[in-house]
Amino acid sequence: MTELHEARTDRGAGARGGGWAVAAVVTCQLMLMVDGVIVTVALPYIRDEFRLGAVGLSWVVSAYALAFAGFLLVSGRLGMMFGPRRVLLVGAAIFVIASAAGGLAPSGELLIAARAVQGIGAALAGPAIMVLLVANTDEGPQRLRGMSWFIIGSSLGSCLGLVAGGVLTVLLDWRWVMLINVPVGVAVIAGTMAFVREADRMPGRLDIPGAITSAVTMVSLVHGLTRAGQEGWDDPVVLGSLALALLALVALIAVESRAAHPVVPLRLLAGTRRAVPYAGMLLVPAMMIGFFTFSVLFLQDVRHFDALEAGLA
Repeated sequence: MTELHEARTDRGAGARGGGWAVAAVVTCQLMLMVDGVIVTVALPYIRDEFRLGAVGLSWVVSAYALAFAGFLLVSGRLGMMFGPRRVLLVGAAIFVIASAAGGLAPSGELLIAARAVQGIGAALAGPAIMVLLVANTDEGPQRLRGMSWFIIGSSLGSCLGLVAGGVLTVLLDWRWVMLINVPVGVAVIAGTMAFVREADRMPGRLDIPGAITSAVTMVSLVHGLTRAGQEGWDDPVVLGSLALALLALVALIAVESRAAHPVVPLRLLAGTRRAVPYAGMLLVPAMMIGFFTFSVLFLQDVRHFDALEAGLA
């Protein structure tokens, strides 16, 4: 009982000084949201420098999103097991290193690889943000203010990313849409180490079969859909990728129905009241990213806007 009282008192003392902690984790959220779209306005410049085709250019966007989605479920469990603060720091460090590598990439292939590693770092850091926000604020007005800043950062990120990407590309170089993450990420790491307190861990085991089958499902599906845009729906590789995605999805359902600590608890999808909101959360960003990508290419290739004009438009 004494240890429990001391832990609660200790957490409360940290929460009373949680303004800087909120600033650190909200800045991390803003950085991840900005990076989801900041590269979009620079796509024509990346294509021209590396002579990428339509499919190769799409992977500059898809590699990040795919890696993020593939590792997101696993990272949430890792945060519970090892502590969200520790996982956020590791994810932010990976994100910073990958951003620097992408900004200095000498080829399109290395840029795409860097974007994928960026997605892994973002997937590790992302789920920990809300947990740490709650752990570092007192219940009541302080936590409500923290949540408000979190919502503002999430909402502002997409708009800011398009405009900031245009400014950096026009005034400096497209590579700065990647390199800008380095100083911001270093600030997030420093702020987290200095001000953010660790949240409680939760016991459990990592669901390796569930993690593998979920990753294979998403990777195969996105690969098949992306390749179909160039090769057509009757391409053997496209059909094989989609078939593998379907088989992996069936395996995922079978594995998660028996797992003690599933990465995808099937009860979360039970009934339309739960499944429909999740479907909306899937479709809205999917349409948004697709719209941004094709709109930027249209505005710059057909309407001859520069990157800043396209971002503002």
